Amino acid sequence: MGAMGECPGVRYAAMLTKKCDNCDRLIQAPDDAAGKKVKCPHCGDINLFPGGEPARAADPVEKVGTKPAKGGEPERSVLKVRPTMFRARPVTFLGLGTGLLASAAGGVYLLTSTKSEALGWACLGLAGVLVGVFGVWRIKNLGNSLEVTNKRTIERVGLFSRFTSEIMHDDVRNVQITQSFIQRVMGVGQIGISSAAQDGLEISVKDVRNPDRIRETIDRYRSM
Repeated sequence: MGAMGECPGVRYAAMLTKKCDNCDRLIQAPDDAAGKKVKCPHCGDINLFPGGEPARAADPVEKVGTKPAKGGEPERSVLKVRPTMFRARPVTFLGLGTGLLASAAGGVYLLTSTKSEALGWACLGLAGVLVGVFGVWRIKNLGNSLEVTNKRTIERVGLFSRFTSEIMHDDVRNVQITQSFIQRVMGVGQIGISSAAQDGLEISVKDVRNPDRIRETIDRYRSM
């Protein structure tokens, strides 16, 4: 049979043949060229030989390196965040830091210079109070967290006593993000999650960084 009578993809003695998409002349390629691109020796056009494994669309979850849970696949943590301090309350954070440094430095100066011992101790006492305020704030933030796994989203509140709320990804009905203008500038906000079983928010965490990224992570696992 002539070149014009050949059919695309016909095998001849461990060779593949195909008519060029551009010049209609016959191209031959090794048997393992199925599903690969081959350059036409006559006109230089690139042709895709039929066959081979079809390309599989990339799973949006696999793009970020974590596969969705299927069957008995173990649960894995994908993302864990806690409320931020500086971005959420920059004025308070800077005020506490400045007051702590100023009172500590003033107290040390007054005590070492013997100008006013009582005032020096008062400044150091104020510094101690500010350290306590900062410490309580830090401990509270450490006790609050939002964790996204490949199966569910979990809110944990409390470092010593504990409150936990969780929603399976398949049950998520709505993910809400609330941000003021300043919060948008600072990249923080509040994220709330509700399920089909409840009318209100079952999970609500304030002052988390990049809430849009958290929502996108949850959406990768939801049944949209």
